Amino acid sequence: MRRNLKGVKIMPTNISFQSTIERLDQFITADAAAIKTKIEEFKHSEPPLVSSFDSYAFDTIIKLSKDPEKGTQEYKALSRKSGIYIFMIKTPCETNKNLNDVRLGAPFADRYQTHFEKNQILYIGSAQSLLNRMHAHFCKDTPYSKTGSLKLGSDNRKFLLGHVVVYAFCIRNEDRDYYPFFGRVTEKALHNKINCLAGNK
Repeated sequence: MRRNLKGVKIMPTNISFQSTIERLDQFITADAAAIKTKIEEFKHSEPPLVSSFDSYAFDTIIKLSKDPEKGTQEYKALSRKSGIYIFMIKTPCETNKNLNDVRLGAPFADRYQTHFEKNQILYIGSAQSLLNRMHAHFCKDTPYSKTGSLKLGSDNRKFLLGHVVVYAFCIRNEDRDYYPFFGRVTEKALHNKINCLAGNK
């Protein structure tokens, strides 16, 4: 049996499997709601580069606006971290009419969108390695980068660089083994709470 979360046993022996799943669902729902609340706060005030976050599975928020370069504070902060990340538009900008002409990039729902507005949610995702996933989102669209990410380094999307900010919500280090649950399931819960412009829900 794993450790307690917030002093509550996840799998005590005296309750049914169904009850355990329901309790875990309560944790996921609470974490997703807490992340959504933070994102609403960030629309009005910027957090520091690294800040604490107190929820069941997550304990740190890391802010970045470009691909983390080796040796930088963002790179060090994201190393060996799993979790949820949210791309947000921080300054308005006009779009490129060829926005979706990126072979492997995550699709935008409205390919004819003419501009992005401040505080729109661009993308919601989760990753076992947040650092590697950020590299994928900021890279160019090439045959060697085959993940369905934003590919912000591509000619038809690089206009967004300088207009986005990323908030990474990191799973507690001791809970990283449970990423498939706390990461992917919480991401799904967030998609049900927050509309985003790109990616597959």
